[in-house]
Amino acid sequence: MMRIHKWLICSNTSHRCLTKRKARNRGTLIIALFLLFLATPCHSLNHEVNRLVVTGQWTGDPGQVLEDFQSDVGYVRDAIIGKVNVSDPWIAASTSLLKWVGYKEYVDLADEIQSAYQLLDPQSVQSALDAKTEVLAQQEDDWVGWIDAALMARAVGKSDQAVVCFENAVECPTCVDTPGLHALRGKCFLESSNLPAAIVEYASAVAMASETDNPGFLFRMHQMYIDDLYDRGHFEESVEKAYFYCLESNYPLERAWVLAMDIVHQWSNDDLAAVQDSVDALAGVLPDATPQADSGWEEKRFNQVQFLHSTAEQALLGDPVSKMILDVEAIDFHYKRGEVQKAIDRLEPWITAYPTTLHQTFTEDEKHWSLWAKYNYFGLFSLMGQAPVAEAGFREIVETVPLSENPDLVTMSWFGLAQALNLQGRTSEAIAALETALDLDASEVEFIPEGVQNERSQPRLLGGKMPTDTRATVVNAYQRLLAKSNSSGGAN
Repeated sequence: MMRIHKWLICSNTSHRCLTKRKARNRGTLIIALFLLFLATPCHSLNHEVNRLVVTGQWTGDPGQVLEDFQSDVGYVRDAIIGKVNVSDPWIAASTSLLKWVGYKEYVDLADEIQSAYQLLDPQSVQSALDAKTEVLAQQEDDWVGWIDAALMARAVGKSDQAVVCFENAVECPTCVDTPGLHALRGKCFLESSNLPAAIVEYASAVAMASETDNPGFLFRMHQMYIDDLYDRGHFEESVEKAYFYCLESNYPLERAWVLAMDIVHQWSNDDLAAVQDSVDALAGVLPDATPQADSGWEEKRFNQVQFLHSTAEQALLGDPVSKMILDVEAIDFHYKRGEVQKAIDRLEPWITAYPTTLHQTFTEDEKHWSLWAKYNYFGLFSLMGQAPVAEAGFREIVETVPLSENPDLVTMSWFGLAQALNLQGRTSEAIAALETALDLDASEVEFIPEGVQNERSQPRLLGGKMPTDTRATVVNAYQRLLAKSNSSGGAN
C-alpha cells in the first residue's frame, strides 16, 4: 500500500505526477541556535529542546521555519558529501540533529543525513564509523554523536550496529526523549528483524506525539509506523493500524490520507461501491484538509491525496488513463498479498491497449503510465519464472522508448532485461545489460564521491536517473554476477 504511494511523490516525467519542494538558501535560525549552543550548558539546552517538544512546532512564521529546516537539510547533505567547504561535516550533522530534535519532521532530517552518507564510498563511511564509535566510547555524554553514528551504520547496512548506537544514545544522561527518536529506533529494530521491539518504540512515538497539541505531529508518527511496517512486509498489521489510527482521527488531513489509501485498497479488491464511498467521504474531508504551513511533508501528502481523489473520480466515470493509474497503484497490494497472477491479470489489458510499438502516438500521460504498467508487468513475469516473456518486453522498451523521454524507467528497464537474461543462464549478456543500466544512470550525475575509482561499484549517486535504492540493488546484482562469472571462468 505505502510503497507505491511513496513512489508517486517523486515519480518524475508526467505532468500528473508530484514534485518535491527544493531546499532554499540557509536561514538565520541555525545561527541563533549555534550561538545558543556555544553559550548554554548542555542541560539547559536540553531543557530548551524539551520546551519545544511540547508542540512539535517552532515559534515564528511557519513558512520561515519550514524554509530554515529545508535549508539546513540541504546544507548538511552538501557538507557531508563535500559540496560545501566545512572544517568538519560531522559537526554540521550533529548540530542539526540537536537543533531540530523536537521538530515533527526530525525523522526526515535523519533520513537525509543517512542518504548523504550513502552517497559516499561505503568503505570510507565504515572507516569513519569505526573511528567515530571508538571516540564516542571514551566520552560520557554525547547522545547526538551516537545518533549520527547510528545513521552512518544504517547507511552501510549495519542495522544491528545502528541499534547498539541508539542504545548508547538513550543511555546518555542528557538524551532528549522525543517521538522522532523513538520512531528512528523503531526503524532500526525493524531493519534488524526485531518486530516486538520495533512495535514498542513506534507505540512510544505515537503516545508521546499524542500528548502534544499538534495533530500533524501525531499524523506523522502514525504514518511512519504504518509505512515502515508495510515496507518490511508486515502487510496485515500495517493495514489494520492505518484504519485504527487514521480513519477516526480528528485531523482532517490524516483522515483524507487514509481515505485516499483506501481508494486504492478497495480498487485492488474490485469493490467499486467501496471505492465510490471513499471518494465521496474524501470529497467531504478535503476542504478542511489543509497542510500546516511549516510542514513540507504534509504538503506532499495533500498533493498525493488530491491526485488520488481526482484520479479515482475520473476512473469511476470510465476514463481509461485514470483506470490504468489505479491499476498500476493496486498491484502493490496484490504483490504484498502474494497475488502475482492477479497483478499480471490486472495489468494485461493495458499492455494490449498501449503496445510499445505505438508509444510515440500516445499522449504524455498515456506514455508515462503505460510504461509503468509494462515495467511492472514484465517484472512480474520474471518473478513467475517466465523469463523469455520478460526479456521480450523489456528489450522492446529499451529499443523503442527514447532515454530522454523517460530516463528513469528506460534505465530501470535495462535492469529488468538483465534479470530476465540471468534467469535464462545468459550471464555475460546480463552483465552487459547491467553495465548499460549503471552507465546510463551515472551519465549526468551531480556528484562523484572522492576515492571512487569505478562508478559502477558505487551503490548510490546524486542526480542519477534511477532512484538511489534501485541503483543500490543494481550494483549488488552486478557484483554478484561478476563474481559468478569470474568463478566460472567467464562462461555463461
